[in-house]
Amino acid sequence: MRAPVQTRSEDEALRLAKRLPAYEPGLLEVARHLCGDASEAKDLVQDTFERALRSSESPPSEERLRAWLFTILRNLFLDRCRRQRARAEREEPLGPEVEESCPSPEPGPEPSWTSITTDQLRTALGGLKEDFRRVYELHELEGRTYEEISRQLEIARPTVGSRLVRARQRLRELLAPMIGAESEVSRD
Repeated sequence: MRAPVQTRSEDEALRLAKRLPAYEPGLLEVARHLCGDASEAKDLVQDTFERALRSSESPPSEERLRAWLFTILRNLFLDRCRRQRARAEREEPLGPEVEESCPSPEPGPEPSWTSITTDQLRTALGGLKEDFRRVYELHELEGRTYEEISRQLEIARPTVGSRLVRARQRLRELLAPMIGAESEVSRD
């Protein structure tokens, strides 16, 4: 059974207000991670402090204060997400007259890598070292996971990743002259 909620006195509110700044750096870090934007993160932390100060409950003990503040921050963030989702669902799609006034982007030329033939790919794969070619084939052509490749070839999982990266780089180098797109293919 839950203990009855005790209301906060003005002295408790003042003590809480003095303790809050110590938690700001940690709250800001989490808020930045959640929001992806520094100014939104600052707003979220300020809202957290306001909610904590407006709460009618007595603040938790010093040991539980941090968890309480992070719970408030998380709940406020989730509330914001729900409101944004609801707002997006309520908005009506653009009418035909608006869609007509917004030009669609002009299609650009097809990237040169789309013209690679099966024979060109086979030839380029033949130019890879056996270790790299095998990892590439297992992952890209057979759809195997890093873990499956690691077990099958009896190599470490990070080795699978590095061999796959090197195989892709080498394939770009080998295919670029075949399709006449050295700079385009060699970019990531």
